[in-house]
Amino acid sequence: MRPAFLFHYDATRAHEQRDFHIRGLGVHEIMPPGMIRHGDDGYPWLFMYFHSPAYIRMDSGFVRCDHTFMVWEPKRLHVYGNEAANWDHSWLIVKTPSLHPFPANLSLPLNTPIGMEAGEIFEKYLSLIYRELYHPCAARCLLEHLLAMFLFELHRMLKTPYIPAPQNLQEIERYINQHLDLPLSIQDLAEQFHISPPHLIASFKRYYGIAPMHYLNRRRMERAALFLQNYPYSCKEIAEKTGFCDPLYFSRRFRQYWGVSPREYRNRSRSGMP
Repeated sequence: MRPAFLFHYDATRAHEQRDFHIRGLGVHEIMPPGMIRHGDDGYPWLFMYFHSPAYIRMDSGFVRCDHTFMVWEPKRLHVYGNEAANWDHSWLIVKTPSLHPFPANLSLPLNTPIGMEAGEIFEKYLSLIYRELYHPCAARCLLEHLLAMFLFELHRMLKTPYIPAPQNLQEIERYINQHLDLPLSIQDLAEQFHISPPHLIASFKRYYGIAPMHYLNRRRMERAALFLQNYPYSCKEIAEKTGFCDPLYFSRRFRQYWGVSPREYRNRSRSGMP
């Protein structure tokens, strides 16, 4: 299974030596059993979140990490993975002289596992960074701002007690993800779960930071991108699998979300270049 998103910078490009760039990222990259070893001199910042059990080598030995994030400083050696089972992780590699001009008062622990439910933050901002990298007019200033917001949300989560979404909202989220091929409406969801539409919208936004229909559209666009990366489906087939009756309308929505047409996205994904 390939990741939902995966981007690797072409290190052979002449402008690779700029003072700031995104060297690579992955969202929900599922790895086979085994350990990974890389880093050391010349390696930039590495941000990582383990969605499933994995192990990190520390000075005291290997530490189990599950729903845990790490921030490794440059020039650090990284050894992590799971030799017994497949493991799922999201990651971001950034070359920058320092975390400035990002907020100077951030207090993120470095080089140590932080056991917190930061998966949603990683998924949200790495997906936004990925979208900007693939935008035909990708801008460094936007990438820097997205990185700053990513760091701030991690910092804020550390300072704020985690409150999980109520069980009924978790069930609604699962229902949405299991029925992305259906033409769902807010009224459909409200009737399915016996809740008024205004209360559903307000509750969902409170715990997920986004309205249900915006969440539905985001998940559809992510699934469409996954299909384009990994399967030879036509635009019409992908539209049907993501809840759109009209492939032309689907293409317009896809371009609004990703900044390129489905065909351009597929071609760029196959070439491995933004």
